[in-house]
Amino acid sequence: NQANLQIQKLFEFHQQGDFANVLKIALQLQKHFPKFALAYKAAGVALNALNRKAEAVLQMKKAVKLDPNDDETLSNLGQISVEIAKNPLEFNNAKNILKEALQKNPKNFVALNNLAAAYSNLGDFVNAKIYAENAIKLAPNYGIAHHTLAVIFAKTHQMLKAVEHSKLATEFSPEFVPACVNLIQYTLDIGEAEKAAEIADI
Repeated sequence: NQANLQIQKLFEFHQQGDFANVLKIALQLQKHFPKFALAYKAAGVALNALNRKAEAVLQMKKAVKLDPNDDETLSNLGQISVEIAKNPLEFNNAKNILKEALQKNPKNFVALNNLAAAYSNLGDFVNAKIYAENAIKLAPNYGIAHHTLAVIFAKTHQMLKAVEHSKLATEFSPEFVPACVNLIQYTLDIGEAEKAAEIADI
């Protein structure tokens, strides 16, 4: 039927990275099926990709209201909340969302990593390190978690460990630019200017 065709198209556009069309279909689905959680989740993902983060949060909150057991949407909501947080209250709010996601699925390594980032931004590096390490235990090749751990080590002045995890972050997630930028910076910080220049040339 028509709804199934729309959902199929939505997934196809998502795979192609065509988030403008994902959003268009998601909003159409919401109109016809206002209680369909996936329509709000897809709209949230699309808006986030289009860098309309505040709108993405609203859509994901609606999705969570309709499907409270969807740990993936809670994790996405927590991640965006960490990204847009500007003060301790907002970071704490993001932290609570991510803890809720982990209650529903303790093996959600993305939520663990985002929780590490929230704790890091609050200056609680002990908990930040625990959550980042737990994310890596569950997903050793998840480059973003190595990046998060590298940042925690840099903030706590453990530069050799920061370099080590930045290297792993760039190996596992070569397309993730912040990891590469940090690797150059941290390599300079430990006094290896030549090596930093080599990394910059790659």
